[in-house]
Formats: sequence, C-alpha cells, structure tokens
Amino acid sequence: FGNAFSGKYESIFCINQGSEEERLSDLLNAVRSVYASTMNPSAIEYRRRWGLLDVDEQMALLIQKVAGQRYGSFYMPVAAGMGCSYNPYKWMENMNPDAGMIRMVMGLGTRAVERTPGDYPRLVGLDRAQANLRTTVAERHKYSQRNVDVMDYASNSLCTKRLEEVIDELPGWQKKLVLSHDTEAEELLAQRGKYKQVLFADCQGMVNNDLFIQMVKDILGMLQEVYGRPVDVEFAVNSMAKGEWELNLLQCRPLQASISEKIHIPEEKVKEFLFDVRRTSMRRSKMEKLDIIVWVDPRKYYEYPYAKKFHVAQKIDEINRHYEETDKKMMLLVPGRIGTSSPELGVPVVYANISAFCAICEVAYSEVGYHPELSYGSHMFQDLVEADVYYGAINENSKTRCYQPRLLKQHPNIFPELFPGNEELGGIIKAYDVSDCNAQLLLDSKKGRAVCWLAAPLIPR
Repeated sequence: FGNAFSGKYESIFCINQGSEEERLSDLLNAVRSVYASTMNPSAIEYRRRWGLLDVDEQMALLIQKVAGQRYGSFYMPVAAGMGCSYNPYKWMENMNPDAGMIRMVMGLGTRAVERTPGDYPRLVGLDRAQANLRTTVAERHKYSQRNVDVMDYASNSLCTKRLEEVIDELPGWQKKLVLSHDTEAEELLAQRGKYKQVLFADCQGMVNNDLFIQMVKDILGMLQEVYGRPVDVEFAVNSMAKGEWELNLLQCRPLQASISEKIHIPEEKVKEFLFDVRRTSMRRSKMEKLDIIVWVDPRKYYEYPYAKKFHVAQKIDEINRHYEETDKKMMLLVPGRIGTSSPELGVPVVYANISAFCAICEVAYSEVGYHPELSYGSHMFQDLVEADVYYGAINENSKTRCYQPRLLKQHPNIFPELFPGNEELGGIIKAYDVSDCNAQLLLDSKKGRAVCWLAAPLIPR
C-alpha cells in the first residue's frame, strides 16, 4: 500500500473471438505474459528503489471486461483516461493543486498512460476545466490526438488507427463529446471552394460537461479521503444514446505523499542561475543539492545517425547504473521529450534507465525541432512522482526567464573519465561535476517556479 507499481506489469487485451479452444489459448498466453512481466527491468528497479526486493510479492491477476462498444470492426470506449486527486503540475498561477487533474483521450485509455509520439492527450485541471494550455484553434489542433487505440476484430488484436479511420464510425452525439472543428482551416478551405469538415480529437465536449467534471472531482476526493493519501485512477466513458453517458472506474492506486518545504530563491544571484523557469515544473517545494549534471547536446544529438540514437539512451543508463549505489545527486538535461519511443523526438529511455537521477529536464531547441511536452499522467510520470523526482521543461518562451548552459563549462566534464576512449558519444553527452560549488535545485511549487543555482566554486581552481 503506497507503492502504485504504475505500468510495471503487462496489461494484455484479448479480443475474445474464435472457437472456445482459441479463446482459451489466447487467455492462457495473456496470463503467462502478465506473470512473466514481474521480472521485467522496470519492475525489478521499482522494487529495489522502494526496498521491496526481499519482500514476498503476492502477485494477483485481474481479468476485467473492456469498457466500450462496437463501431463496425472496432471496439472501444468513446473516451478514456487517468486522473490524479492531487495536481503538482501548475501550468497557470491560480490553479488549485488539491482539485486534481485528468488526462483524456478518445478511444482506449492506453494512449493516456503511455508516451505516444506525435500525440497529445487532453490535460484538464479540475478546478479550471476550461483553461487550456493552447489558446488558438490552430494550436489546439496541432497539439491534439492523431491516433486512436482500438480493439480490431479484423486483426484480432489491440491496434492503433489513424483518427480519420475512426471518425466516420461515431454517431453524431459522440462526435460532439470528443471532437472539435478547426474553424480556421474550414474557412480557408471554403475560400478556395472546398467545403469540408476539419475535425480533431480534444475531448472538448466532455470537458464542457460540468456534471462529468464534478463527478470526477467527487470520485477522486472520496477515494483520497478513504485511502488517506493522494490516488490516481483510470477510467473509461461510454455513451450509448444521445444525451447519455456513463463513467467506468477501472482502477485506483494510492500514491506516495510528500511534504513540501519552504523555499527561498536568492534573486540577487540570477547571473549564477543555470535556469529559471515558471509553470513548467512538477514536484513538491524542495531544495536539492546537486553533484552531477548530465547534459545532452541538442544539436549533436540531432545530427547523430537515427540508428545510433538509442546508444545515447544506453550510455545514460550506464551512467545511471554507475551512480545508483552512491549518494550522488544527479540532474539530467535532454533535448525534446524524455521517454519517447521515437528517437527523433527525444531520448528514448525508460524509467529504469534514469532511476538514479533526482531531477529530469526536457529542453527546447527549436532550431532542429525539439519541443518539450511534459507527459503528465503517463506511467513514467507516476514513477517520477513516487520517487519525488523533479520533472520540468525549459522552453523558449516567457515561461523560461533564463537558461545559461554555458555556465556548465566552468565545471569539469567527467564523461571521459567514466568512459575512456568513447569520443563519439563523449561529443554528445557531457557529465559535469558540480560538487565543487554549492549547486542547488530550488522548487517553489506554490509559485510554480524552479531555479537551478550554480554558485561560484567553493575551492579556487
């Protein structure tokens, strides 16, 4: 209790069609896969980190009916997602973290809890459901869901379909729940004599439904009160008739709870700040001393051959394993998205590769198209929450007051010492030893502000 094991064990979808023998065979193979997943690296690392390696783990198996309905050859709920009773990610100054948040997608909720390249689930702060990170229709369309996860009767499997392949199967009232019109694009097409609907998935109809938002708030509040700590849930929404919908609560997990500290940020030391960011951070208020900062050069990572980009993730994993049994405090700065499965969008690590880091930052570099996108609600995010890891973004906009990576060069790069003879990756990955100064990571969650302070070295060199 208190260890959620989010995403550590497999969830297998069985389409449940064919002869009884075929269905039984599929079910037994699914059971084997779930039990085998207790030995995957992420599950073992999670148990090690929380002192559970020597604990007899009573692995239970749950067989659950998939919430949803049939759409031609597809089966899915109209919408699904996850919710947290506490929202540590304040993207607006006056948001109330105690109100909680949800992350929603059209179709199966698998896309809401995994990091999906090119897709953007809908993020909703439950105290201000109408507040959107994207202010224009064009932005809302650009940062929306491109693909939908469905059960496909034709292929007898869980699969991903392009949004355009699924839209026509939905009745009109369901489209209003999960789809929005790109009115600007429709108007431009009309000016050219092309009259066409341009739809994108953002679950706006569900967000606009005050009864739905209040129900989710009530459920999360009730569960948090009974569990005695913050919780996260997964849910699905069905709508079988116009004006009707039902919310299916699929699971609930208790999360680790942490107490915030009072933080003082020295405003007069701004020239010594590696970064100063607002409203792009996740974690309770805390001061963390730093010993090592691992920095991935965005330009050189971009230029590195696609087939070799996974080597960068592997080397970060080696750094992680080198220091995991030490008391060194490490921060990781990477271009684009962390944990993506598409190396062109960021470094493709999993949590087990970065578990020894106390801070993770996604860094923007628009020259080559790297854009951070904090993946709130994903399984990796839940790992970071439970491990009390700082998770933030350094953008190229007003939310970033300063970012001065040149300050890192004042400190020794120990990567060549760790991996002698590896000049190729050494040109991409730098490991700066900042233990010679009072390096600190300061997060004031109340103000939504995070600062990395690299003070002058304590010992002249």
